[in-house]
Amino acid sequence: MRQRKVSKLRTEIRMYLRDKSRTGKNQKMNFNWFSDKLGLGESTLHDRLNNPVKFQESELIKIAEFLCLEFEYVKCLSYEFMYSCASEEIKDVKREYSETRVEELKNCEVKLESVSHLKFKKVGFILLIALITTFFGIALVISAIKVEKKQISESVPMSALYNGTGIDINRDVFSELKSFHSKLYTYEFKDLKFTRVGENITVKGLVIYAYINEPAYIQIGELVGTGQYIGDKVALVYKIKDDVDNDIWLGTVMLHMPFAGPANGYWMTIHNDEDPAGTGPFAIGSINLKKPILSGQSI
Repeated sequence: MRQRKVSKLRTEIRMYLRDKSRTGKNQKMNFNWFSDKLGLGESTLHDRLNNPVKFQESELIKIAEFLCLEFEYVKCLSYEFMYSCASEEIKDVKREYSETRVEELKNCEVKLESVSHLKFKKVGFILLIALITTFFGIALVISAIKVEKKQISESVPMSALYNGTGIDINRDVFSELKSFHSKLYTYEFKDLKFTRVGENITVKGLVIYAYINEPAYIQIGELVGTGQYIGDKVALVYKIKDDVDNDIWLGTVMLHMPFAGPANGYWMTIHNDEDPAGTGPFAIGSINLKKPILSGQSI
């Protein structure tokens, strides 16, 4: 007899239609009745069974509900075919089907396990991404808290209480002060711009300095300072920054700065360089400033 390939899902449906206990009918039902239940034409159902790629997921779900089977198992059956004789009686179909049913179930279970495994891997990957995202989120929050704490610590006023004594130093004993540097540098102040608002005053400009013993080695730093201007006296706190040599130091200046005329005074700082004479670290020096001719400006 001529054999042809038959969808295993077709065989499953055929078994269902002949089982009165499953259909709830008093007689064997046919594909026309089953296709009506699915909302499909009979020819459409046969076409789907012969070419399962045409099945829509919703149609397979309905078939699975009628057959009381899992959707994935029904989908698996729709793509598997078996050889059958065209004139074979249904009892032969039952026998052939029952002999292969156990193997089919095993195959489909393996496929279902494979699908479940893939789903598990996908879920695991999503959970891993979620954990990594959460970790970085927590790290960012901790970093933000640290930055905020640092900003708070920098902005919160800090105070300390001191007691002590002081006395004017006679100029005759300056040579005996071992905490001061010997002479190291010469200085030239360039384009120092003083800006006064009420009693507040700021200064910004350049300082060109060189070792006394190496006058050819010239260095340049930016001087920025703020202070008070009362009468003709100026007290400043300044900072000099040398970006080339990556050097920075602080100091103070006292100036006699009349409304018109030159300004003269003294500065004091703590040098970063060691004193060859072995004294230090304080340094004191003079500062003499003149306004450019015809500048037309005054403090």
